[in-house]
Amino acid sequence: MTCDDSAQEPLRTAYDARTLQLHEARGALAEAVAALRTELAARRAELAFAREDLVRAQTKVESLERQLAAAAKERAALAESRDIAVTEAERLTGLRRAQAAEPFAPAPNARRAAGLARAVSRLRPRS
Repeated sequence: MTCDDSAQEPLRTAYDARTLQLHEARGALAEAVAALRTELAARRAELAFAREDLVRAQTKVESLERQLAAAAKERAALAESRDIAVTEAERLTGLRRAQAAEPFAPAPNARRAAGLARAVSRLRPRS
């Protein structure tokens, strides 16, 4: 060994150690990148599933909104029918009350009219 070789030996050892550290760091970084890529792929798959789920949920909401609108329309029609029925019932109740308030009296000359009807029926020729 020469003087230069002995002086450079610590440098070479330090260089080799540093090279080894860099290779180990590069390996660790490669492992980290691979793990991150795997994690990213998993997150992308979750995102795709979440988007599909969102589309399904939006479709369901739109369907429910249409059903709700139809039910509201039907409810309005039923309310209108109910109002008409209530008005008609009130009108009929008023008529019944008016009829009940009038005293029952035979029509004038009802007895006489009945007697005339019997007389006419007796006068008819029988076949």
